[in-house]
Amino acid sequence: MIARNKFVKLNVKQKIYKIASVLRAMEKKMKTSPDADIPAIIAHHLPELSMYLGCIAQESGHPKISRALGIIDARLGNVETFFSTQKSGNQVIKPLNLCFHDLIGLIDEDIGEKFFDVRRFDSPYGVLRFPSAAILDNIRSPFNVGSIFRSADAFGVGELALCGITPSPPSVKIERTAMGTLDTVVWKYHSAAEEAIAEYRGRGYEIIAMETAKNAIPIADIGGFDNTCIVFGNEEFGITDEILELCDRIAMIPLVGMKNSINVANSFAAVMYESLKYFLDRNVSPEDR
Repeated sequence: MIARNKFVKLNVKQKIYKIASVLRAMEKKMKTSPDADIPAIIAHHLPELSMYLGCIAQESGHPKISRALGIIDARLGNVETFFSTQKSGNQVIKPLNLCFHDLIGLIDEDIGEKFFDVRRFDSPYGVLRFPSAAILDNIRSPFNVGSIFRSADAFGVGELALCGITPSPPSVKIERTAMGTLDTVVWKYHSAAEEAIAEYRGRGYEIIAMETAKNAIPIADIGGFDNTCIVFGNEEFGITDEILELCDRIAMIPLVGMKNSINVANSFAAVMYESLKYFLDRNVSPEDR
């Protein structure tokens, strides 16, 4: 929760996003809690939500604020009344989910209005998922994890394994960069990467580590991404020697700058784009392009 004086200084897009984030946090907690815990979740978040709504109500003349208030009214009605009425978990969770996505959609419209050459269209491929997976071994930043979720959804990654200290949902920080993809990507938490490696190897996956090691091959030389599981390591320390020894191969992204590494979320996106190209070449007919 941020203080009132800080909230009022945010721009319109940021204010709407803060409200959407509170709704999302409530929804996520309710999904993993019994009905008996819902009043406590509401009591924890309602003061923050009410303060934010009270602030933007004073700016109702702004077209975006007016539309945001309209969305909230359509989905929840009077917020105080909505949360004070006895409801089951599902009766609360669904409206929260719909309201969150409507507000995020309203925010996204700003992009098209500011950059008038942006065109929004549905992918001709539809939603695809491929027989690929990734292990996130001791990733430190929840923002990196959220960005990886977003890329995993965009590039059709089949599964994610979150291991060790890697943050896992529900998390407001992860959601900020995941942008609504936490529910679209299959994921599982493992206490150690060794467990995840053993599980994927047992399912016939090849385990490939992404690391700047001497014997690493360029990602273009992987050959194919069918039933591959790519391991990504800690932002500072990379993948440990013990985990590298469990992998079948080591690959790297060729770089030509002063630094010999890039952010782990960027690395994930680069690798999984190569994976996407591989699968599209083999799974999508030319007339669909």
